[in-house]
Amino acid sequence: MPYDKSVFDRAHQILSARRRAAVDIQAKNRQQAFAAIPRLRQIDAELRTMGSRIAKAVLTQGGDSQQLLEGLRLRGVSLSEERAQLLRQNGLPEDHLRPQYTCRDCRDTGYLPSGRRCHCLTELLREVEAQRINAISSMKLSTFDSFSLDYYPPGPQRQQMEGVLYYCRDYAEAFSRSSHNLLLMGPTGLGKTHLSLAIADAVVAQGYAVLYGSFANFAGTIEREKFGQAATVGGDTLSTLLDCDLLILDDVGSEFVTPFVTALLYNIVNTRLNTGRPTIISTNLTFSQLGETYSDRITSRLGGAYIDLRFTGTDVRLAKGRQR
Repeated sequence: MPYDKSVFDRAHQILSARRRAAVDIQAKNRQQAFAAIPRLRQIDAELRTMGSRIAKAVLTQGGDSQQLLEGLRLRGVSLSEERAQLLRQNGLPEDHLRPQYTCRDCRDTGYLPSGRRCHCLTELLREVEAQRINAISSMKLSTFDSFSLDYYPPGPQRQQMEGVLYYCRDYAEAFSRSSHNLLLMGPTGLGKTHLSLAIADAVVAQGYAVLYGSFANFAGTIEREKFGQAATVGGDTLSTLLDCDLLILDDVGSEFVTPFVTALLYNIVNTRLNTGRPTIISTNLTFSQLGETYSDRITSRLGGAYIDLRFTGTDVRLAKGRQR
C-alpha cells in the first residue's frame, strides 16, 4: 500500500535508531568480554587480519596459493571455534560479540539482500501509519479501572453491565490476531466508547497495531483521499483500516449515510472477516435500525460473525454531570 513520505521517514528513523543501538551494545559487549577474557581480544585481532592475508596470498603466490589458502581457512575455522568455546565456558552466547539486531533478516536496514522490503519494515510502516491515523482521530485511551459500575441501577442492569465489563477485560487480556469480533450495542451514554478505549489501551500495551476512531471521521477521510481532496497526499487510510491487528469503529450509524458510506462499511466488515482480522463496532442502533440504515448484507455479517454485547442502564454522562 502507498504511504505518506512522513510515515516512511519515521519508520527509517526507527530503523536507524535500532542499528545504532545494536552497534552500541556490540561495542559494550566486546569491551567487557575482552577485559574478562583477554584471549578473545587476541583471537579477534588475528581474525581481522585474515582478509588481508588471503588477498596477499593470492597476489604473491599466484597459482601456488591453494595450499596456503586452505591453511588460512582452517586457521580461521579453528579460531572461530575457540572463540565460541570461550564464550560458552563463560556463560555467554556464541553471537555475544556481534551486533544484536532487532531483525536478523535485514540487520535493521529494512531491506533484504535481494533488495526486497523486509517484513520488519512492512510491520513498522503499518504501526507508524496506525499511530498517524490515531493522532488524527484524537484517540484518548480509557482504562478498565476507571469504569465504574456505580452509575448503573442496582439489580439486573448492573449485573448485565458487570458481565459486559468482565467480558471486555478478558477479551483484551487474551487478545490475539484471531480474537472474536465484537458488536457493542445500546443507547448513548452507557459506556460503549469507554470500554472500547479500555480494550484499545490494553491491546496497544501488548504491542498490537490498533486503530480507533468514529466511523464518520474515517469515512470522511477515506472519501477525501479517494477523490483527491485529502490534505496529506499519499494517505491510504482504508488500507490501514483493513490491515491493522484490531480495528475499533465507534458510533457506527451516527454518520450521514450515503451509498459510498454503505459500500465502505460493507467493504471493511467483509474484508476483515475474510482475512480473519478482529473488529469491534459500537453503535446506538438496534439490529432492525442497522438494517434500515445500511443493508441486509451488512446486518447479516454483523449478526452471524460478531458477538453482541448489550449495554443497559441510564445515561452515565448525564449522571456524572449531575454530580459535578
